Amino acid sequence: KIQGFSFASRRRFMRRLAEVERSSLPVFVTLTFPDEFAPEAIRPAEWKKVFKRFAERFRRRFPQGGYFWRLEWEKRKSGAHVGMIFPHFHLLAYGVNYPDLLAWVGLAWWEAAGRLSEAHKKAGTRVERVRTVGGTFKYVSKYMAKVQTSGLDVGRVWGLMGIENIPFVK
Repeated sequence: KIQGFSFASRRRFMRRLAEVERSSLPVFVTLTFPDEFAPEAIRPAEWKKVFKRFAERFRRRFPQGGYFWRLEWEKRKSGAHVGMIFPHFHLLAYGVNYPDLLAWVGLAWWEAAGRLSEAHKKAGTRVERVRTVGGTFKYVSKYMAKVQTSGLDVGRVWGLMGIENIPFVK
């Protein structure tokens, strides 16, 4: 059972990220679930199904793109389910144009998550342009590198999609 993001997994994640060409700046993406997802929020397999649907959409829309992904969970700070553990995903996307990703990601995530609410379509994602290499490391250390344990069998908590499109140092 994988119940979290261990120190060893974090080390492997950080080493892999360190292999990316420094001059290539990613686009940061956060994908959150709406309050209406609450019945499924306790089942990690459901989190992964939704994320897989999103990943398939990404691959079709951005065949030249790739990303590091990280699953994170925390207690809800707002909405009808304050205090309940909810998952969200962080991405470092490479090979994609910021304006195109910004225009596309909200609708794609809303559809992948099951079109649960109009509010989620408007506020379920965050897309940020990276301007410096230091900004990449700041984002990673704040959002993607937290060691966590859930008590649930969450499965893999990080990975790569479109690895052939991520600009690793040769």
